[in-house]
Amino acid sequence: MRGAEGREGRLVAVGDADFVTNLHLNVLGNQDFLLATAGLVARAESLASARPPAPPAGTFSPLTLTAREGRYLFWSVVVAPSALLAAAALAIAQRRAA
Repeated sequence: MRGAEGREGRLVAVGDADFVTNLHLNVLGNQDFLLATAGLVARAESLASARPPAPPAGTFSPLTLTAREGRYLFWSVVVAPSALLAAAALAIAQRRAA
């Protein structure tokens, strides 16, 4: 993009700025995207290149859930399987007792 004085500039437009907030910075490569974009705008081509992937054991991407999703996950992963196991155990115990 050329300005009025003939100098060339760079502009990056992102539709949503939530990825820069502390909550979303380390999720799904947002930090890498932000650093690469800043390097591109600053004309530091070495910063704008792709970073090597981190070792799999050292990466952790937090999962952000709403309260409703958290309750659903808890009930479907913890409570429901435990209830099914308890019901099956009671049914087997009653059959053996009869």
